Amino acid sequence: MLDSPDSDGDGIPDQDDWCPRKRSSDAGGEGWISGLASDFDGDGCEDDVEDKDKDNDGVEDRVDRCPLTPGSYKFVSNTVSDFDGDGCADGVEDHDDDGDGVSNSFDRCQRTRPGESSDSSGCSKVQREQVAQPPQVSQVPGEARDLDMPPKAFSLHEWASTIRSAWVEVLLGAALTPVLHTLKELLTSLRGSVWSSGQAKRSSAGWSFVLRVAVYSMFFCLIYGLRACQHGTLPWFSN
Repeated sequence: MLDSPDSDGDGIPDQDDWCPRKRSSDAGGEGWISGLASDFDGDGCEDDVEDKDKDNDGVEDRVDRCPLTPGSYKFVSNTVSDFDGDGCADGVEDHDDDGDGVSNSFDRCQRTRPGESSDSSGCSKVQREQVAQPPQVSQVPGEARDLDMPPKAFSLHEWASTIRSAWVEVLLGAALTPVLHTLKELLTSLRGSVWSSGQAKRSSAGWSFVLRVAVYSMFFCLIYGLRACQHGTLPWFSN
């Protein structure tokens, strides 16, 4: 098998040589030999003469802050591996990934965009505003809830209000009991004048029960009807 040609005699076969042609300045001499000192990335281009990117990371030496990144890193500069595009591998060679002048160890915002000025903590004005912005609280439509009150406190408040309303109704019902009792005795006495006393005794318990149920039902219907009217939940009072 024939050896691969090496037109410029630098020790790099033409198939791997990025600069395979012999320079005119080497026409009468022996030229140069590729090595770590003269050809750092081994691409066949003489450093500082033909090669403008000695470590072959995609960033020219004139702006590359790390012009001799080892080939073992397999580093190519892009927005993922080199956020600020300075030619230094982020997290390996670069101690200031976004190039804002604040070291990664003290930088609270390590992805400050180029061109944005940052403070001593490494954060730009836009980033500070994003951090200071309170989280959005989602609320189910139609749900009546005080957003300033924690869920647990709101639940206790609701229970206290419900119990307080129930006690008011119970007290009103208790106040009506003597009135109902007096009304029952009056009706019983009136009925006794027409019916016999034996018939009155037999129907007294049933009549008292029916009367109490009717009056209590009317009372509670009135209370809850007024509440429904107040909140507009009845069909004829709602918008």
